[in-house]
Amino acid sequence: MGRTTNEPGKGVRARFKEWFFAAYMKWMGEQPLNLEAAADVSAFAKFLGVTSFNAYRFIRGNTVPRGADLTAISSRLGPDVYFTLGRQAPG
Repeated sequence: MGRTTNEPGKGVRARFKEWFFAAYMKWMGEQPLNLEAAADVSAFAKFLGVTSFNAYRFIRGNTVPRGADLTAISSRLGPDVYFTLGRQAPG
């Protein structure tokens, strides 16, 4: 008997990874050019309201957001994050 896990499948993680990276690239393109304050993943994480650690995990496709991270990402990037994850947006 296989073990049961709440971790989403590789397909969901891959789809989210692609969506999240595209959102990051779009956000980077909207940032002013400033050599002292590079628009990096840590700055994107701060903009979203998630930890840098989790943002790096999302970009690498290691995991997908849940709970407060999912809510924070949705509040900044819209409800498409839910559809990308195969879930219905709340409300």
